[in-house]
Order: sequence, then structure tokens, then C-alpha cells
Amino acid sequence: MLIEATVLGAASSAGFGLTWTRVPVQVKQFCLEHPLLTDIIATWLTYELLGGTLTALVAAGFVSVFVSIILYLCNARDRRRNLKEA
Repeated sequence: MLIEATVLGAASSAGFGLTWTRVPVQVKQFCLEHPLLTDIIATWLTYELLGGTLTALVAAGFVSVFVSIILYLCNARDRRRNLKEA
């Protein structure tokens, strides 16, 4: 069960990362300004879409961690870019 949840969580996070490159700038800005809300929505959607089972719960936990990392890295990249421009 744990291996399946890890794979599902990684696949869902990869999907979030790939989708992230295609969303409009306004949506990206909102997500970066509200990382907790984005994390909650991604976790809830993962849990609901994977059927609400124990495996889905563990996968949603992995998604929560991975989405937090993705948003942190994007914020850090934007901060570095702003420092170079100043």
C-alpha cells in the first residue's frame, strides 16, 4: 500500500508540475501568493480523485509535501530573479 501511495503521490505531483508550466500568469501569481491554500486544494483534490481510500490519503500526504516543495522552489527562483534585476 505504501509503495502504491508513493507512486500515486509522485505521479500526481508530476502532473501538478507539468500543469504548472501551462497555467496563465495570473493563476501562478495567485498560487505563489497563497501557497497554503494551493497546498490544501491540491491535497483535497488528490484525496477525492483517488477515491478517498487509505492509499489516497497517504498519496495526498505525499502530494502535499511535493507541492510545497514546488511552490517553495518557484518562490525562491522568483526572489533570486528580482534581486538580479534590482
